[in-house]
Amino acid sequence: MSTVPSQETLDYSRPQTWRNLPQQQKRGKKVNYYECRSLSNASAVMRMPPSTYNEAAIAAIPVKLSYDTEAVDAVSTTSNVCVNPMLAARDTKKEGEEEDQKLIDAVCKASLVEYNQREQAFKLYESEASQRAFEHQTTSATLQLAINEAEQRKYAAMQTVIDSKIRAKEMSDKARDATSLYQQKNSERLNKQTELEAIKLRDAQKAELLTVQKRKEEAMQKRTEAEQKAREAMEKAEAMRREAFHAASKVRLYSRKQIENQLSVEETQRERERQRKLDEIEKNKDLAHERKEVAAQKALDAQRRAEELHIKAEQARVGLKAFAPTHSA
Repeated sequence: MSTVPSQETLDYSRPQTWRNLPQQQKRGKKVNYYECRSLSNASAVMRMPPSTYNEAAIAAIPVKLSYDTEAVDAVSTTSNVCVNPMLAARDTKKEGEEEDQKLIDAVCKASLVEYNQREQAFKLYESEASQRAFEHQTTSATLQLAINEAEQRKYAAMQTVIDSKIRAKEMSDKARDATSLYQQKNSERLNKQTELEAIKLRDAQKAELLTVQKRKEEAMQKRTEAEQKAREAMEKAEAMRREAFHAASKVRLYSRKQIENQLSVEETQRERERQRKLDEIEKNKDLAHERKEVAAQKALDAQRRAEELHIKAEQARVGLKAFAPTHSA
């Protein structure tokens, strides 16, 4: 924040723009005096602190702004009509130039009115400017000290933030390095583990292959032995068959009578067994006949007793009928 110059070095008879730029005074003859004066006054008013405005100056500012707005609106309207060459015709060019000249005249008149109003506002302002400048100088030191302290606090806060960012970056780098190292170690461990598993798998496959090969050899050996035993058994069976054939031929000659005797004995035994079974059947038939007769006799006895009971029941019923009228009388 810049400090205001001392009252002795300031010339409040002219606007600040003309005080700070002396070369503008030399060029004043070539520039419209009223227009430059109006612009310099507006610049000086806009640069003053809000506390230095008085009521008259504040009341004069909207007047100037209204003239500026009308001038800008007029310029914008004319520019919108003349800028687009595709919509403007050649015969309207001269008319546009005349409108521009009228607009320039109106702007000049507005600038003159604005200048007069600005002069009145500045006369009211200059009566208070010196007093406010002195008050401003007395508060500038305190304000500058507060600004310096604020700058120091801001610098300290910024330095703290920078240090925090540096520490955070260092910690992030360390964490990234640690993560990278962990990933590398983990990758190496996984690679070694994969290699060990592959070696174990190859060893297991080799052992399984050897076992299969051994079983295959044992199976082939057993098959060979079985085939050898089968051939030997076939040869032995063939020899036994031939021996049995010769023995059967001999037995057939000498044992036919013995076989016939055996057959007759077996036939006799079968006949005896058949006769025994027939006797048992006859005996069972007799027992069944006897049981049937006993059952028939029991049935007759039961029927006779039932008839006797029926007769007794009829007699009792008749007796009850005969007794009933006598009892009622």
